[in-house]
Amino acid sequence: MATTNKALLAKLQKTAGVLVERHDVHSDVLRSRSVSLNSTFGKGWGLPRGMGIALYGPPKGGKSLLIADFAGALHQSDPDAVVVKIDTEFRDEAQFPEPMLRAWGIDPNRYICRQTNSSAEVFDWIADEKDGLYGMIKEGLPIKLVVIDSISSICGRRMEQAESSA
Repeated sequence: MATTNKALLAKLQKTAGVLVERHDVHSDVLRSRSVSLNSTFGKGWGLPRGMGIALYGPPKGGKSLLIADFAGALHQSDPDAVVVKIDTEFRDEAQFPEPMLRAWGIDPNRYICRQTNSSAEVFDWIADEKDGLYGMIKEGLPIKLVVIDSISSICGRRMEQAESSA
């Protein structure tokens, strides 16, 4: 039987990016109320926290409803969880007035919707360590779900600086 060089193995394990300790990614997940959706996005458990999904489909295909289902299930299971939705289509007030939020199980006080289609006001705000989401998370705000609905409606930096849409 071959013997493993323990010094070389230890050196290999210290290499950047090597996965040394493993944990159960399914112990803390975002769940939907739908067993089939949990199977689709998390092999039956749900979407592991920290993971992302990109939903693609035709307009009015149910993507926003899917997000509402995840947000409602999250609020029902976690009394402190905050959901942040960046609404680039400016449709949230029409799609989800307060009675509709409550029907989905979403707590309006822990559901923050920011309406903008400026790329800086989306991505720079998320990454900002002082006044953005990243900074708020570092300070302890339990933001458990961030949604951008929809990426296709975000203006590029050139479009933002143009004098007209033409």
